[in-house]
Amino acid sequence: MRLLPWVGPAIGASLSDVFGQMTTIAMVAVLFLAMGYGLLVFSVVYAVASVLEFRRLERELGRPITLLSDRDFERRTRSPA
Repeated sequence: MRLLPWVGPAIGASLSDVFGQMTTIAMVAVLFLAMGYGLLVFSVVYAVASVLEFRRLERELGRPITLLSDRDFERRTRSPA
């Protein structure tokens, strides 16, 4: 575990020796951009899948799914005070 922080710089130095410094910087930049793009796509797909699953559950129940606090609010507004 003590060598773990040195793995990244060691790989960077090796790539820099093989490909050159500017090419290595470009490769790392493309890698980080690809990771960010992948995370964005995964987040959107996960959000859409969650919404579709939520709608499917509402259809199975035959009613909208609300939070308990929303139900309490509806009961208080419907009941005469």
